[in-house]
Amino acid sequence: MRRLLRTVTCACAMKALFASILVLCLSGCSVAAGDLPGQYVAEFGFAHEQLELLANGKYRQTITVSGMQGETVHDGTWFYHAAYSEVVLDAPLLVSDLSGRFNGDYQTPADGTWNLTVRRWRGKLTLNWDDDAGVQFRKVR
Repeated sequence: MRRLLRTVTCACAMKALFASILVLCLSGCSVAAGDLPGQYVAEFGFAHEQLELLANGKYRQTITVSGMQGETVHDGTWFYHAAYSEVVLDAPLLVSDLSGRFNGDYQTPADGTWNLTVRRWRGKLTLNWDDDAGVQFRKVR
């Protein structure tokens, strides 16, 4: 009987510990709209992109393509869709196509929006576009 009681008590303690860790993680991982403004960078292999989210709902993309001189700068608007934890960019430049290859027409703004999933891991924010290709914007400041 004591052994059974000890096993049940241990199982309950483990569940309580797991629940506490889950609550701490979820509360520490949540993202408020005020956390998002700042500068982010992404490396595509064939290009380097900086994305600056401004607190006033505007953004600036700066794209440098490997082997090409100069950079392309584009301004637009963004908002945070908290229910989906996504940053939504209106009419962005897309340096990569859906297959992860270089988009030769990257200097023409896309029709529609670009949804980037917001993640926080160990206190650092990322905006994720293509998890399969490993493309993400890391917040640098």
